[in-house]
Amino acid sequence: MIKGLKTFCFTSLVATFSVASSADVITQIKFYQNLAGIYFTQKTVPHYSTLVLRHPDRLVLDFPNTRLANHFRAQPDGIVKSFHYHVYSNKTRLVFSLPGTFTYSKTTEPHHLKLTIHTQSTQKPKKPVPAVIVIDPGHGGKDPGATGPKGIHEKNVVLAMGKDLRADLEKMSGIKVDMTRHGDYFVTLRGRLQIARKDKADAFIAIHADSFPNKNARGATVFALSEHGATSEAARWLAHSENNAVLGGAEFAGQSKEVRSVLLDLSQSITIAHSLEFGQDVNDSLAKITPMHSGKVEQAPFMVLKSPDIPSLLVETGFISNVHEEAELNNPKYQHAMAQAMAKGIREYLYQHPPRHSIIAEQQAGRLHYTVKKGDTLKKLAGYFNVTEKALARANHLSINTALKTGQSLTIPRA
Repeated sequence: MIKGLKTFCFTSLVATFSVASSADVITQIKFYQNLAGIYFTQKTVPHYSTLVLRHPDRLVLDFPNTRLANHFRAQPDGIVKSFHYHVYSNKTRLVFSLPGTFTYSKTTEPHHLKLTIHTQSTQKPKKPVPAVIVIDPGHGGKDPGATGPKGIHEKNVVLAMGKDLRADLEKMSGIKVDMTRHGDYFVTLRGRLQIARKDKADAFIAIHADSFPNKNARGATVFALSEHGATSEAARWLAHSENNAVLGGAEFAGQSKEVRSVLLDLSQSITIAHSLEFGQDVNDSLAKITPMHSGKVEQAPFMVLKSPDIPSLLVETGFISNVHEEAELNNPKYQHAMAQAMAKGIREYLYQHPPRHSIIAEQQAGRLHYTVKKGDTLKKLAGYFNVTEKALARANHLSINTALKTGQSLTIPRA
């Protein structure tokens, strides 16, 4: 899951301010040290409300009947570590992520709202952990999935690919892998989501093979969740409160409907955006080795994509209903090539969006160190940490041909 959403276990403070009621346009947000200035087209700042979320700490501002300008600009800086926004039909939501417990004050000036933020981090540094990827080979057991013209079952093809993908990912630094099934048995769709949640997954990838009456249909397709699928799942969470469920560290039981609604909305809007980026990385990687049925990431309300805080994909690896693709999908060499491509896409996404407190995040922040083990070489470690041999040698003031010594400490550069 997105680590930024992972430990919401929060208290909340809600406040509403009415400065003006007319519709307006937000043109830009300027960040400097502990200041954030939100600028508007009209002179008077419009009506807005705020919500404070704790652990991780975020300041949420909702501006009803307000939209973003076409040329809207916002580049996080200073005390604000990251910034997200979501434009709805009736409001615009701004979300500021802070590094620790904070207080804020506000002043209004012509054309803009100024926020002054003060933080005091109370969190102790955490030991970095691997990013968790859950692989979901579709169907299984009593459910064979689609069957090709030559009798090849989808459930067997995708399990083989899933096992190859797991093996490839486990060769990479900072990644831990689990699977929703390890053999030929059936797991319910909700059961697959529960496994990902129990594992505290940072990303989820379901593997399937497509089928279509037109036997000439061909190519792989990558899917992320649609807005419709997210809306229906949010309604389910809100209706049932999920009693013992935890979303981003926050127990739904006892929370007000308003807070639960905001938490779900924040989680889902950011998760869908991340899923689309995740999907594009996997799509681009697959496109290098196989025809793609669609050149872009598609969106659909598939059940296994509905975790509101875990970036999730469903990959249709080809059309098993096409006799030629059926043969390819059943070929171990092709299965491994597809798994390698998916692994590269997953790694690309993780390095672009490293989960909080992860080993990859430490590497991308320039804080990761490694103690050389017997048999290690620069070439081997460069592949393991997703960097070039030259970059690894340069970061440690070594020549490219240097023989490493057991126990030697290496600084791992950013990928």
